[in-house]
Amino acid sequence: MKNKSLTRHSNKDHLIRLAIVEDHPVVLAGLSSHLKKEAGIKVVIEAKDGIELFKKLEDNEIDVVLLDLEMPLMNGYQAMNKLNREYSKIGVIIFSIYEEEEIVFELLSQGAKGYLSKSASFDEIIDAVFNVKFKGFHSSEIISNAIQKLGTQDKKEKLLLDKREKKVLELICDGLLSNEIADRIPCSKKLVDLIRSRIMKKLEVTNIASLVRKSILNGFYIPKTDEQIMSEKQREDVEREIRRKNRLSRNDN
Repeated sequence: MKNKSLTRHSNKDHLIRLAIVEDHPVVLAGLSSHLKKEAGIKVVIEAKDGIELFKKLEDNEIDVVLLDLEMPLMNGYQAMNKLNREYSKIGVIIFSIYEEEEIVFELLSQGAKGYLSKSASFDEIIDAVFNVKFKGFHSSEIISNAIQKLGTQDKKEKLLLDKREKKVLELICDGLLSNEIADRIPCSKKLVDLIRSRIMKKLEVTNIASLVRKSILNGFYIPKTDEQIMSEKQREDVEREIRRKNRLSRNDN
């Protein structure tokens, strides 16, 4: 599934500070060389394992880390857990040869904001970096498959949300702002803000990135491409205009 990111192309003036952690020197050099050429990305740290990463974090700040899963001394899983405890604002993208859905889902559950196969193209890697920085997560085919198979097994939390809350949650996960959601529902912006606060309280989260992540993991939301989101908006706009014309026609009669 191609997940072309509008965020990537609309935020090139914002520099993303990136760390790359990979134990194979050739792979590390290739990734670093290519990503350094991308506008909006600054490769701040190159490390061969988790221990070297944390040593360099003492003197450098980063926004996103591209983290190999299997490394000596401190592997990606251990490094991610330490990052979540000590550097919670850093977005972690796991970079691995493994594509088993159970592994992907477990790492997402433990706090990864994205998961890339080492067969991923440079274009998808770049998209993932921008998405994690500016959207809080990166969706991909491998993530969607893992969530669809494993993320909906526990459906208890779904009972907490009514129909309107589910719609507002879907639009939040689509990346819409409160005023845009209000136009789509339709309702007031203040009501959208209240519904969003109620949803966050029910799901026990304190920020939008956590809300999106928990929604994905619990099957409330299946990540979409930007093209799918735009198509849905256009369809809803057409349906709303048809309803408006029908109301005017009935009033005239």
